[in-house]
Amino acid sequence: MRTIGLASLAACIVAGSPLTAAPGGDYAFDLSKAEFGSDVRKDGVKWVDAAKVAGGVRIVLDMGAKRGGWNRARWSVWELPKPVDLSAFNAIEVAVTTDRARPDAGVYVALREADGSWRHYPWAVNLTRKANRGVARFSAFVKPRWVRPPKGSHEDENLRLDPGAITAVGIGSVSPMGAGRLEFTVTSIRCVRVESPRPRDATVAVTGKPLEVSGRAMIPAGVFGSYHATKDEGNELRMALMRGIMSGGATGGGVRFGRDRTQHIFINCVGERIHPSPRLHDPDWKAKTAAYAKKMAAAAKQSGKRLYVEFWNEPYLNWANRNRRNFNPKFYDESKAAEGGAVHIKHDGTVVPHLIWTKRYDAPGARQMSRRDWRRGRDAIGKVWSTYAQPYWYPRKGAGYYPETHPPESVKDGEPILLG
Repeated sequence: MRTIGLASLAACIVAGSPLTAAPGGDYAFDLSKAEFGSDVRKDGVKWVDAAKVAGGVRIVLDMGAKRGGWNRARWSVWELPKPVDLSAFNAIEVAVTTDRARPDAGVYVALREADGSWRHYPWAVNLTRKANRGVARFSAFVKPRWVRPPKGSHEDENLRLDPGAITAVGIGSVSPMGAGRLEFTVTSIRCVRVESPRPRDATVAVTGKPLEVSGRAMIPAGVFGSYHATKDEGNELRMALMRGIMSGGATGGGVRFGRDRTQHIFINCVGERIHPSPRLHDPDWKAKTAAYAKKMAAAAKQSGKRLYVEFWNEPYLNWANRNRRNFNPKFYDESKAAEGGAVHIKHDGTVVPHLIWTKRYDAPGARQMSRRDWRRGRDAIGKVWSTYAQPYWYPRKGAGYYPETHPPESVKDGEPILLG
């Protein structure tokens, strides 16, 4: 195998040297010049550790010991000194060795284009043996949705890898399974051309009778959709439906239609559990909501597309959510407050069902947090950070107001105390 440095590789392609006509793919990145990066957590623990060793680059990825989110990704990135043109090839071949062979995790490969967009090839190389090799075809690189390497974007203007100007190489892994430490050494990254396998002949019998499922011969439009689909995601995945939460709340905001030609069914969700209900604080909530509905109906009629309106996102969490926005005392008439008594909305006097005023932590139906969270204290400047939600949900100068600063049990209710 002929190995050349990145600068030579780029110069060869620009100058039209034999590299552009190297069907055997006998060129490789020079790993002795590679600068794969490490990633250190705030507590000093390394998520990613990369170091040059004899024969390649040793990479250790900390994937966590417990199961986590589906997008748990660890990447070591080599920022190339200048863009490299790989258009003479159609794949890269990656070889790794490991002293800890395992079947439950694999090596991912990513390439970044000059415009900052990443494309990746999931599970390009196994770790099932001490020496492993895998070929990643450029045509099979896909969008790394929410698992991309750092410094770039998973968005791409044409939904495919353009190898003409590669600016970075990423080696990593994605796994939510609590895979622990992945340890391997990258021994080569070769630029290759591979032949496409010849499709095998198949016999197809056309009966003329369509397959029906539940009385339908075609999948109804809108069965497949996305929440806040990004640009071109509908085109890429052929989704007809998009759902999104509108900014501006339930009493006034925008109307959202998709940007992709495949999308023609939309769900606009108005109102979000992180905001209080306008019924509690806006005297004109009914008129504003009606005006917003008419605005959306007019927009849907003009567009010719189908629009559904979902009133409130996750409404079952609106009262149970830990931020407790709807429990803010300023929405209610405290002049009518009495132990065990009804709760009235301040702006119109309406009684709110299922709510009572109480100072008793153990009152029937009132207990929804620990006694420690129920009690409140003032910070060093005398401020009570929340009278209705768990204090550590309200940041103070970028740091959480943690339960450790709540009044201790030895302090009586109403007794003045300063908390550090």
